Amino acid sequence: MLPARARSETSLLPETIALVEPAFAPDELMVVEAALKGRGGHPIDQVESDVARHTGQTDAIATGSYEHAAVLLLQASGIQEGDNVIMSALVDPRIEAAVRRVGASPNIVDIDPSHLGPATQAIESAVSSTTRAVIAGSIDGDMRMVDSVASACVRQEIAFIECVGPWLGMQLDGRAAGARGRAALIDLGQGVPHGVDQLGIVSTSDDTLAQHCRAMRSTGDGVSPAMPGRVTAAIASARLGRLPLIHESCAVVSETYVRSLAGQSSLSLPAIVGSPDARWARMVVRLDDELSDAERDEILAGLGRHDIEAVPAASLAPNAKDTCPVAASLAPRLVALPLHANLRAADTQLISQTLELMIDRATFHR
Repeated sequence: MLPARARSETSLLPETIALVEPAFAPDELMVVEAALKGRGGHPIDQVESDVARHTGQTDAIATGSYEHAAVLLLQASGIQEGDNVIMSALVDPRIEAAVRRVGASPNIVDIDPSHLGPATQAIESAVSSTTRAVIAGSIDGDMRMVDSVASACVRQEIAFIECVGPWLGMQLDGRAAGARGRAALIDLGQGVPHGVDQLGIVSTSDDTLAQHCRAMRSTGDGVSPAMPGRVTAAIASARLGRLPLIHESCAVVSETYVRSLAGQSSLSLPAIVGSPDARWARMVVRLDDELSDAERDEILAGLGRHDIEAVPAASLAPNAKDTCPVAASLAPRLVALPLHANLRAADTQLISQTLELMIDRATFHR
């Protein structure tokens, strides 16, 4: 079982409710000891096998971080200077940095407000003779965007790279996250409920691409450090073994949020709660469009003063403010609340009550 949140009921000092905490279990101590002593199989091989299985792909290649995995995949795909890669205006800065590191140019497109992924029409309009791939992934777990983007890529005959990010283990219509494109990028770093300190993985069923990734990783070409350590990989594999339980715990937390916040008119909540395919790694809420940026910042600051970590849920790509009006409108209003397997129901209710209080205070002057 996952441990209950270790919070002292009598402590005089407040303890911050973290945005994400690792899903530690006591058996990880034995896993670390075995990895340090070199017992059993190689932990990197094991975590790669685990990720390939979870994504429905035939192969996986582990690297030292999510950005390193993206650089490795782009290089192995032959993407280089003079090429462009289509990306959502609500961009993951690590992926954008990876595109620039290989010399390619991010081609930023606007989003579909229904699922927060890149709009199909925007993708098709952006394709040019130098377009080599589309990189996209879910912000809030709504995987409808994956099928939409994948279909657009098929029509345009360009590669789709799916950013699974933290959504490993999610399914849509019986297909796993990471199974729809030429390759997928999986984040198993510290910002993920089932992650470790630093770990990023490429998964693919393209044998040639997998071979290129492994060859480049072995030389460290453009990626340093090229491979994760044994201990990091061993802990990651142990946590992936508990992935269904971690997702189940996060789903309970998400449902508690929804019940607690359902009556707040200044918030829009995720629409996929209760879906049999839902897997939870983030809790993203949308503030009402009447709230200003200053009011959003006041709400986040108020949560911080109450020792609750909450952050903007998405970064708006540079220059997107003028060219991507939908994303520019939504980005300031997307907020990520704490979500991990260690949260208790009392924690979730406290966060919800504090959020409602901060919204009321921020809008009181109207």
